Amino acid sequence: GPGLDDQNSHWCGGLTREPKCKETVAVNRSVCESGVASLNFTSLSGGSARVDLSGCTFEYFADYVCLAPTSTTTTTRTTTTTSTKTTSLTTTWTETTTSTLKTTTVVREVQMLESMFELELPLALPGGGWRDEAKFPEACSTKWVLPAAPKLATDLNGVRLSDVCIRAMGPHYAYVIGDWGGMLSGEGPSPKGPPKPASQRADADFVHGVDDCAQQRVAAQMRERAKTRMPDYILTAGDHFYWDGLNMHCGTLANTVVPSEQFEKAFEEVYTGYGIDGKPWLGVLGNHDYGGH
Repeated sequence: GPGLDDQNSHWCGGLTREPKCKETVAVNRSVCESGVASLNFTSLSGGSARVDLSGCTFEYFADYVCLAPTSTTTTTRTTTTTSTKTTSLTTTWTETTTSTLKTTTVVREVQMLESMFELELPLALPGGGWRDEAKFPEACSTKWVLPAAPKLATDLNGVRLSDVCIRAMGPHYAYVIGDWGGMLSGEGPSPKGPPKPASQRADADFVHGVDDCAQQRVAAQMRERAKTRMPDYILTAGDHFYWDGLNMHCGTLANTVVPSEQFEKAFEEVYTGYGIDGKPWLGVLGNHDYGGH
């Protein structure tokens, strides 16, 4: 606000005509019981217009709502070690040591968000950007630079991608997914319908409505999660095309484009939606991508 009465403007990049507001922010638990608030809407007229609210004039106004407290998942792991000692008088006793580790998902996430803001805020500039103390390397790219397409699938083994600096303020998230490859539906060169799972389950164990659309269900959960925890990038750990990789002749050069529609039907048309579209995927090949061996 022109009267320097703006609050939490760092959530949207500071005093700017083009706010880029975070989808989720950490807030004091006296305000939100969950400790997390989600962006509801942003009021912005653009140009030289301002937003009038309660007698004050603002460049923009972002409305956040508290996320409801979710059920807390607690995992407890107990390990017990027992040792037995025996003397020459055949007197025996046992010593037992027990240690317990507890982790609580929601509490840990809020703690991480609070710690992140404590680290970031002193390094952030009011109008956006970072102070020199943030120590971003000058030559650090904001996007991954891809190597040239290899001739053989193994040519990139051991090749290190250049460092990437994500300069936006947090929170930052990465999704990790693997073994998601689907098989094209239908027969012939032009498949129809969504990809089907490469299932090896017996008919007695097959759950219709779940096992026959597993890839689509996971993609739907990714879209749902991206509404509040948008990923900066996605790591994909292999086995993208079942059963034996892309439909091409064995020995075809890896830099050859094969119009099999597998990338389109089993990947590009599956993982879509707000927060997912346009995000970089970093992947490695699995044995099925190499030909199923």
